[in-house]
Amino acid sequence: IGTGIPYKKRILVPVGGQIHPVRTDHIAYFFSEESHSYLVDADGMRYLLDHPLDYYELRMDPERFFRVNRDCIAAKEAVQEVTPLPGSRYSISLSPDFRTQVSRRRAGAFLKWIR
Repeated sequence: IGTGIPYKKRILVPVGGQIHPVRTDHIAYFFSEESHSYLVDADGMRYLLDHPLDYYELRMDPERFFRVNRDCIAAKEAVQEVTPLPGSRYSISLSPDFRTQVSRRRAGAFLKWIR
């Protein structure tokens, strides 16, 4: 993306009144739901985040993370299955336990990224 912002190595998340660092190589995906953003790690732990997905999109290494739609940023290692859908779209299964669709606008870039 070339923002000049260094890519994060860790994301700090609040856990029970403390701050817990999550290594970016342990993040499976980010998602938003009802105007809240969450991080899900490879173990399936879900953490509420302080910033919107746009903030994390700019700070995550684009070799490892891809904004698949307005509500999800996926780690390459978390992509388990890619299913073509009508209209140049794709459904993806992420581990652990998440399914979403790649937006039509991002489908071509997603296929290049995932290879």
